[in-house]
Amino acid sequence: MDKFAKGAVRAQKAGFDGVELHFSHSYLVNSFLSRVWNKRQDAYGCQSLENRARFGLRSCALLKNAAARIFPVGVRINGREWGAKEGTTSEESVGFAKLFEQAGANYIHVTGIGYGFGHKMCWMFPDFRPYPEVTDDTREIADALKTTGALAPYAEAIKKAVSIPVIVVNNLTPQMGERILEQGKADLIAFARRLMADPELPGR
Repeated sequence: MDKFAKGAVRAQKAGFDGVELHFSHSYLVNSFLSRVWNKRQDAYGCQSLENRARFGLRSCALLKNAAARIFPVGVRINGREWGAKEGTTSEESVGFAKLFEQAGANYIHVTGIGYGFGHKMCWMFPDFRPYPEVTDDTREIADALKTTGALAPYAEAIKKAVSIPVIVVNNLTPQMGERILEQGKADLIAFARRLMADPELPGR
C-alpha cells in the first residue's frame, strides 16, 4: 500500500495535476473487491463490502495523507462485472463508491469488465470480440457491448449516491457524451481509444 503513496508523491513532485487509483478490471485491488477472485476469510475477505474494500481504502487514505489533501486522487472501479455469478453488482459498486468517497477520493471513474470461458480469460470494455461466435457464458457482455454508453446507468447509480464527481467511459461518441452530461448521469466523460485514433477530437 505504501508504494501507491510513494508513487503519488513522485507524481506530485513531477508536476502532475493528480493521480487515479486503478481499482477496476482484474488488477490487484479489484481482486479484493470482486468475489470472483476474493475467497479470503480474514479482514480482507469477502464477508462484507468493508472487508473487500479494506485494501483499497487503506491505500487511498495513505496516498491522500502522503500527497497532501489538496492533491486530487481519483478511484476507478467496476460499475458492474458481467459473465460471472460472483461478479460485482451495481448495488455493490455504489457501496464501494460511498466508502471510497469517505476515504478521501476526489472522484469516481466508472468502468466495467466481463468474464468468459470459465473465468480463465477476462475481457475489458470495449474490446470484447468472441470468436468464432458468442458462447452462452459470454452472451451477456456481448449484448451489453452492442449499446453505446452501456456503462452510463451504472455511473448514474453511483452519482446518485455520492457528492463527488463521477466519470463514465466505454465506447462513447462525443454526441453520446453530451447526452449523458445533459441527462445528469455523470459529471465527466472519458475517452481512450478514440483519442488514440484522433487526438484532436476534443477540439472539434
